[in-house]
Amino acid sequence: MGVLYKQGVMGRLSRTCRKCLGRIHDQCFAPLDLDMVITSVQEGTHGAGSLHHMDPGEAFDFRRLNIALKKIKAAAGPGFDVVKSHAGACHVEHDPKI
Repeated sequence: MGVLYKQGVMGRLSRTCRKCLGRIHDQCFAPLDLDMVITSVQEGTHGAGSLHHMDPGEAFDFRRLNIALKKIKAAAGPGFDVVKSHAGACHVEHDPKI
């Protein structure tokens, strides 16, 4: 299975976020033979200061399905904030703490 993008998703991710997305897919979705569906990169309405609007984007959202948030956080790795954004979805942003 692979990484799919919901219709209308636009923008580009930083190299660091692309690598994180790949880790999440490979460690959380691929072993379950599931597609990872990206629902937002740079398009859409996000809060003030959102890392979605950086160029390249430092945040992305995806459908979490029934994968444990703890497992997703471990796959994302250090420097990434991972939160449930709404029912069945997850928000990931590159926000290293210095």
